[in-house]
Amino acid sequence: MPFSRANGLEIYYEKAGQGPPLMMIHALPFNHDLWRYQVGSFSKAFTVYSVDLRGWGRSAKPRAPFSLRDMGADVLGVLRDEGVKAPAVLMGCSIGSKIALQLACEQPEHV
Repeated sequence: MPFSRANGLEIYYEKAGQGPPLMMIHALPFNHDLWRYQVGSFSKAFTVYSVDLRGWGRSAKPRAPFSLRDMGADVLGVLRDEGVKAPAVLMGCSIGSKIALQLACEQPEHV
C-alpha cells in the first residue's frame, strides 16, 4: 500500500493509469473510494492519484488540530513523493474542492 510521509504523517493514496497527473480529493466523511468509478474512466487518459485526507480512510488520524492548509500540503506531498514535476489537475468534491481551490490560489505553480 502506498503511503506518503512527506509531512510527517502517513497519507494513503492509490495510483492508476498513465498520462498527465490528476489528483482526486474526496469529500468528508468519505475516503479515496468516493472516486472509484471516476478513476476507472479518467485513468485511460491520466495518471490518477486518489488520496485519503489526514484523519480519514487509511491515512493517519492525528490528535492535534489541523487545517485545510495542512491537508493541501499532504496532497502536494503525495505528488512530490511520486516525483510529479508537471502541474497536476486537481479534482475535488465538497471540502476536496476547497483544498483544490486553496492550492490553486496559493501555489499555482503546482496545479
